[in-house]
Amino acid sequence: MVNNLGRSRYSFLGLSEETSKPLFSWGTGTQITRDYARAELFFRYIGEQHSPQAVAQIAANTAKGADGIDAVLRSLGTSLDETVLDYHSANLVHELRMGGAFSYGPGVEATGARATVHTTWSGAGSAETPAFEQGQLPGVESGAVNYIEFTNVADLHLVLDAAAAPIILDAARETISARAFFQDELGTWSASDIETRSQGYVFPGNFYRVRLVVANVKPGRTFQTRYDYAASWLGFGQATSAEDPVEIPGETALEQNYPNPFNPTTRIRFRLRNAGPAHLFVVDALGRRVATLADGHHPSGDHEVSFRADRLPSGSYLGVLEADGQRLTIPMLLVR
Repeated sequence: MVNNLGRSRYSFLGLSEETSKPLFSWGTGTQITRDYARAELFFRYIGEQHSPQAVAQIAANTAKGADGIDAVLRSLGTSLDETVLDYHSANLVHELRMGGAFSYGPGVEATGARATVHTTWSGAGSAETPAFEQGQLPGVESGAVNYIEFTNVADLHLVLDAAAAPIILDAARETISARAFFQDELGTWSASDIETRSQGYVFPGNFYRVRLVVANVKPGRTFQTRYDYAASWLGFGQATSAEDPVEIPGETALEQNYPNPFNPTTRIRFRLRNAGPAHLFVVDALGRRVATLADGHHPSGDHEVSFRADRLPSGSYLGVLEADGQRLTIPMLLVR
């Protein structure tokens, strides 16, 4: 691979089942050809981002596998985690105008290779993604990627988080990295990194496309990491304009979640009289915090978040909003 970069064809990118496979996987028979092409393209990406010598360093390193690659990349000022996310981003976007990290040189460009989006949601009107059924949460293999696309949407609300038991949730979150690419009304692309967390993001504006890269940035491991996401949006052209008249919100309030009782997903709306820090979280009957839904500075006005309780037992919970010097609560009932 070090001596023959560029000799393989990269048509495997057009097969969603191939980009969903572990980055360092080796099959048998005809499958191994695609596996070598996948590995070759990854190391070609490293070579183009740094230098062919960087690939040679990896090959010569006595530490093999993911640890050896990471050691060399860290000596170059980056890491394997960052490189895996950038690599999968480049395979989907392949756009030099967005920066060198999201593109290849003419050798790969000439092949016309582009990654295929796995899941597409259309924004013909206001809508939201349905909650995943129990046991149907998406997963991403080690070093692999899932691509999700939203088309013709406005004011996109997005929540993305790892799906794991509380004791290993932090470790699962470190396994998954995500990035969103936005194509606006003028056709211009921009990007934003997405943290896996229980609180959501709001992306105001009208977008022809929003492409979400969800990557497992720990290649070489043998297990899949599950994740959950929820999104809601308005139809294209319905974005709230900065010039639209803004209604002065009423008093800070926390509305009752809906539905209630719920299983396993419910939505919570709250209103802030003044812009400032707001903390919305859920506690169990013993007062233990089981989820953080919003945490940080928020503008005044109405807000809505989604709460998914896949891994919580049936019972009574309390939604708590701390904002504007107040502490407001609502009772919530999870029924399996």
